[in-house]
Amino acid sequence: MIYKNKYEILRPPIHLKTFEMPTKEEIEEIIIGSIVKVIITQVDKIPERIWCKIIDSTEDGWIKARLCNIPINLTLPKIVKFHVTDIIAIWDE
Repeated sequence: MIYKNKYEILRPPIHLKTFEMPTKEEIEEIIIGSIVKVIITQVDKIPERIWCKIIDSTEDGWIKARLCNIPINLTLPKIVKFHVTDIIAIWDE
């Protein structure tokens, strides 16, 4: 999905083998304040894996989150939106 700030959240491919995806149970445990990783890109840019701290969520799985790290090649807003199915990792404290 491309947002008005011209960034796109990339859904992880089913065949992704480079790291272990969160389970459904782990996703269900996410709360406000959880830190998760998503893949973000922009037109003609290399996608980046970005850590985000969840600040709001909806019953249907949409999340609003603040960036935790500064992207190297992307110009992003401080707040991004994505769906729980876009999460590729959960910070394990």
